[in-house]
Amino acid sequence: MKKIFYSLFLLPVLALCVTACGDDYYTDDFLKNSSDKLCGYVWEEVYDSQLEGVDMTCVHRIKFNKKDGNESMTYYKEGQSIPVSKTEYAFYWEWCKDMETIQLKYGTGNDEFFENVWVRETYLSGKLHNKTVTFKKVK
Repeated sequence: MKKIFYSLFLLPVLALCVTACGDDYYTDDFLKNSSDKLCGYVWEEVYDSQLEGVDMTCVHRIKFNKKDGNESMTYYKEGQSIPVSKTEYAFYWEWCKDMETIQLKYGTGNDEFFENVWVRETYLSGKLHNKTVTFKKVK
C-alpha cells in the first residue's frame, strides 16, 4: 500500500520537475553564439604568467567590434599596480561557418583561430593561442 501511495505522490512531483525546467530559458537563441553577444564588450582574463623568467600577473583583454577588434596583454609584478609591459594587437575577425570558431586576422599576416567558442551572458571561453581561456565580461 505504501508503494502505491509513494508512486502516486512522486509521479506528479516528477512531472512538475520536468516541466519546470522551462523551455523559455534554454531556447536555441540562448545557446547559439552570435555577434550581438560578442561585440561591444571588453572581455578579461587574469592569470599568473612569466615574463623574461619573472613571475607576473597578466591581464589579458579582448574586444570585438563589428568587423575588427583589439587584444592586449598587460603584465604586472605581484602586488604592484604599475604595468611592467603591455602588448596590443589589432585584428579583423569573422565567424567560421560553424559559429563556434572565430578567425582572427592580425595585420602581420598571422591568422589565429579562436576555437570551441562559447559566448554567454557573462563569459567568453574557448581555445585561443593554444590555451584554454575563460574571459569575463567587464563592460
